[in-house]
Amino acid sequence: MGLPSTRHPERSEGATHVDTLDFALSSTRHSERSEESLNEILRLKPQGATHVGMFDKNRRAAFTLAEVLITLGIIGIVAAMTIPTVVSKIQNMVYKTAYKTAFSDVNQAFKMLTYEGTQFQKIVYLKDENGNPRPGVAPAYGENFKILAQYFKATKTCFNGERGDICWKCKDGEQANIKNIDSNWKCTVECQDKVYSFVDAQGRNWAMYSNNEPIFFVDTNGFKGPNRLGKDRFVFAMAASSTGGNYRSDAIPDSVIPGREMDYTYKTRWCPSGECYYISWLFGRSRY
Repeated sequence: MGLPSTRHPERSEGATHVDTLDFALSSTRHSERSEESLNEILRLKPQGATHVGMFDKNRRAAFTLAEVLITLGIIGIVAAMTIPTVVSKIQNMVYKTAYKTAFSDVNQAFKMLTYEGTQFQKIVYLKDENGNPRPGVAPAYGENFKILAQYFKATKTCFNGERGDICWKCKDGEQANIKNIDSNWKCTVECQDKVYSFVDAQGRNWAMYSNNEPIFFVDTNGFKGPNRLGKDRFVFAMAASSTGGNYRSDAIPDSVIPGREMDYTYKTRWCPSGECYYISWLFGRSRY
């Protein structure tokens, strides 16, 4: 016969002290694993942080108002020192490009006129009071300038008594002429009807220095400022290649050269504001 049961009447059915202890230990280990898992999740996924934690973090990364103002002040000082230089360089590049384009266009015009058989007038010098020829002074230069305007499809011409101010900006513009100018070589009156000028199809203005001389000007941006020699205004001269580009030769002109044979970094009647790169902007050297 089997022995009678010794199970304590107060214990749960089927439970033992060992079972109860195992269950308690298992629950404790499960809680520890759950806490470890939660900590791992929080570590790997910062977005699970509380609002308080996020606020603390952002607050630590922010700049103070004083720091922002100091930074903006430094940026402003650096900008004030560098931006004018950058803008000046960019503007000079614009002037340089326009000058080179005008120089190329006017020389192409001379070549096209020759190709089409258009004849410039022969240069016959005027004579001085003693009857001697005056080199570089001939009415044919003005007449040849009129012919040149035809190639540029001039939209306005001021050749025969028309108002000069509709073709060239005189007042407050640098002229290099000795008439009606102030101490800065700026014209003090509006253009008269004596000097030939025209406006081409691109809006550029062209004007003779004197109707009897080979020198003439271009204003590459028309009536817009600054109307300064060496910036938006440049000097050209009609020349003959058969005489080595001499613009005082009595040969019929067939090309155009810079009217000034050197750069002017100082102020002169041909460069009232200084810094006129008549040669280097075209050829990369300071003299023609």
